[in-house]
Amino acid sequence: MNNIVQFPKATDYFPQESDLYFDTWERPVYFKGQGDKYYEVPDKKSIIRMVNNKPHSLGVVGKNY
Repeated sequence: MNNIVQFPKATDYFPQESDLYFDTWERPVYFKGQGDKYYEVPDKKSIIRMVNNKPHSLGVVGKNY
């Protein structure tokens, strides 16, 4: 029995110019402690995208994600 189904490519649904395609970057995650001291969270990273030349976080994931 052969149950293999080939899925269509994403470009079959959305053109390459679609707003659904965008670049993302990784950034370290920090939290603010007492005063103005910041601490890095070593086992996490933030996934960001740029919107109007400003970074917006899409979420925080594990460092090895």
